[in-house]
Amino acid sequence: MTVAIFAMGMLFASSQKPSGPTQQVSSPKTADQSDQAKAPDADLTGSTWLTKDASGFFTFALVWVGGIQAWFFWVQLRLIRASLVDAKTAAGAAERAATATENAVELSRQTAERQLRAYVHIVGKDFLIQGDEHERFVNQFSVVNSGQTPAYKLKIDSVVQVLPRPLPENFAFAFIPEGKNRSMMMVGSGRSVGHDSLADAILSDDQLILIMRADSGVRLYSYGTVRYEDCFGHPRFTNFCYFLQWEITGQGFTLSVHPTEQHNDAN
Repeated sequence: MTVAIFAMGMLFASSQKPSGPTQQVSSPKTADQSDQAKAPDADLTGSTWLTKDASGFFTFALVWVGGIQAWFFWVQLRLIRASLVDAKTAAGAAERAATATENAVELSRQTAERQLRAYVHIVGKDFLIQGDEHERFVNQFSVVNSGQTPAYKLKIDSVVQVLPRPLPENFAFAFIPEGKNRSMMMVGSGRSVGHDSLADAILSDDQLILIMRADSGVRLYSYGTVRYEDCFGHPRFTNFCYFLQWEITGQGFTLSVHPTEQHNDAN
């Protein structure tokens, strides 16, 4: 752009140099000459003013330079706008990548916990019936840790009671007498401990008859909750609930244990 201005300046300078020796001759002004002096110079009209008049030349040069600068500024604005769009797109992609990484890390952590944590469940062993040999009903079962790590601070609250069959939906399983048949210990991976759940009362003869009758509307239940902590410090629980079913046979009766629809869950 500077070279162009310089070239135009040289063009203007060359147009100002006389082509040969000249001689000025004074003559008196006439009326016609006075009128011609007031008329515009023919050399400065039309397109010749660019090379004959210095102010016109420089004005044109400034306008030309300003136009070029405005064009460059417009181009720069478009480039800046495009770069801002690209930067916004890149920032969005980076944010999504960071979120995906966080989700992957969290998923890996949860997977590791699920694979390594303790899992405690109940396995029934025997049911001692109230009679001459046993003062009250006793549910004997094992608490088994089938997980990969120990179960810490394990404690069991359980009870054997006569309850309606079926159980009401709003039955308060959480109300288990604490201190009865209660234990607290650590159970290692693949290990188990025994537990005896005792009836909270000695049943009368009438109650014994009712829990054995199919149409009585009551059954003998054994239920409770095992609470413990896994190796990650998270509190865990395992709920259980069973009822006894008597079936009269020709040689006496058979006894079977069935899980209920309620209070058999874990976290």
